[in-house]
Amino acid sequence: MRSAIALFAVVAAIGSVHAQDPRATAPVSPRGAQSDPADSLYRVAHELLARGEYGRSAELFKGIGEKFPKSRYQDQVAYNEAFARYRIGTTKELEAASRLLEPRAKIVLGAPDTGDANRGFGRGRARSEGDVAGLYIRVNKVLAQRGNSDAANIIKVSVRPGANSCDADDMDTRVDVIGALSSMDPAQARPILKRVLSNQDPCSVDLRKNAVFMVGRSGDPEAAALIASVAKSDPSPPVRVEAINWLPKLMGDAGVSVLEEAIRTEQDERIQRAVVRTLASTDSPHARQAIRTLIDRNDAPLTQRVEAINAIASQRMSADDAAYLRELYSRSDNEEIRGAVVGYIVRSGKTADWIAVYDGARSLTVRNRIISALETRKESEAADKLVDIAKTSTVGSLRLQAINALARRKDPRVAALLDEIVNGRRP
Repeated sequence: MRSAIALFAVVAAIGSVHAQDPRATAPVSPRGAQSDPADSLYRVAHELLARGEYGRSAELFKGIGEKFPKSRYQDQVAYNEAFARYRIGTTKELEAASRLLEPRAKIVLGAPDTGDANRGFGRGRARSEGDVAGLYIRVNKVLAQRGNSDAANIIKVSVRPGANSCDADDMDTRVDVIGALSSMDPAQARPILKRVLSNQDPCSVDLRKNAVFMVGRSGDPEAAALIASVAKSDPSPPVRVEAINWLPKLMGDAGVSVLEEAIRTEQDERIQRAVVRTLASTDSPHARQAIRTLIDRNDAPLTQRVEAINAIASQRMSADDAAYLRELYSRSDNEEIRGAVVGYIVRSGKTADWIAVYDGARSLTVRNRIISALETRKESEAADKLVDIAKTSTVGSLRLQAINALARRKDPRVAALLDEIVNGRRP
C-alpha cells in the first residue's frame, strides 16, 4: 500500500512539464479504449521522460508494470523503463536496461532467449521489433566499450549479416551530427565521409545520403570520383539516386558519359528514372543528345523511353527539343511513344501542333484528347477543325464529341451543322 501511495504521490507532485528530450513522445491512448487505471501514471511517466527526469521516470514505469499487470501499457513499460535507464547511462543502469530488453530482443534477433522473461514484454507489439533490438544493441555496445565481456559477446552474436539491428534513435542522432562536418575543413571531413559511404549496411541509408550531399557540395576532383563510385555501386537505390543527381554538376560531360553507361546497363527502374531525370535537367548538348538517343532506341525498355519523353517535356525544354518531339510523333510507329508526345503537345498549348497530331493520329484515345484540347482554344482555326471533324470523321463518337465541344464554345455554326447532319444533307 505504501508503495502504491508513493506512486500516486508522484502524480500529485508533477505540474506542467515541457518536452526536452526529442526522442520521447507523449503516449496516445488507443481510440475508443476504456479508461485504464494506469492512464494517469503512464502519462506522467512519459512527461518525466520528456523532461529529462530519467530516474523518476524509470521508477514510475517499473511501478506501473508491477502494480497494474493487466494494464494495456504492460507491453510498453519495459521498453520505456529501459530507455530511461539508458539515458541515465551508468553501468548499473545499462545492465538493468539490457536485462529488461533481452527476452524480446533475442527473439527479434534470432538468438535463443537465455534471460529471465518475468519482467519482459507481453504478447503485444507496442514497440517495433527494430526499436527493441536497436536499443538492446546500443545498450550493450556501451557496456562492451566499458569492458563488459558478456555485452561484447552479445554484440558479436547479434550484429551479424541479416540481423535486424537497426537503431532508428541512434541513426537519427548520427544524421543530425553529420551536419557538423560542414563547418570543418574539407580535408579533415573527407576521410570521415568516406568511411560513412563505405559502411553500406541497410541501417545507414539516410546517413549515406547526407554524406553524398556534403561530398558533392565540396565540388573538388576527389569528390567527383567518390560520388561516381557511389552512383555505380551503393546497394541502396535512394543513395545511388542522390549520387546520380550530382554527376553532371561535378564532372560535366564526363558525368553525362557515366549516366549514358547506366542507361545501357542498369536494370533497376528507380535508377533508370533518376538517370533520365538528371540528363533531362542538365543544360548541355551532350545530355540532350543522350536523352534523344535513348528515346530513339527501339531496343530500350519502352517505359524508359516514355520516361525520357516526359522528362524533357517537363524540364526546361528548348525550341530544338520541341521540334524533335514533333518530328518524333510523325515518324514513330509505337502508339505509347506517340501518346507520350501527345501529352507534351497538349501541354504546349499550340493549336497548329494539336491539329497536326490529330490528322496523323491512329488512336481513338489520342484524337479524344486533341478534341478536348481544341475546345479550350479561342483561335478560329480550333473551331474550324472541330467543324471539320463533326462533318467528316468516320467515327461517330468523335463527331459527337466535336459537336458538343462546339456547342459549349457557343459556336454560331452549331445549329446549321446539326440540321445538316440530322437531315442527311452532309456533303
